[in-house]
Amino acid sequence: MKKENTIRLGIAEDFYEDFGNNLTRLQVLSEILERKTREGDVEGKQLIGQIKDYLASLWLGIRDMLWADFYSIALKKQFWPN
Repeated sequence: MKKENTIRLGIAEDFYEDFGNNLTRLQVLSEILERKTREGDVEGKQLIGQIKDYLASLWLGIRDMLWADFYSIALKKQFWPN
């Protein structure tokens, strides 16, 4: 069980890091796109704003999900050590 949890945590940490890096790249690209969008392009600016909002929401959701999983594993180790 301990080995499984260690492997599981390693996979989760790698996923979290990769996911975070990709979200950061998308955020930077959306910033570049926003700067390149013409001033009068209200619809384009609104769409970019929505993309940025969705990226922020994804980031918060995955962060909360992974940290809840880490917390759950830590509690199990504390109360039911192997």
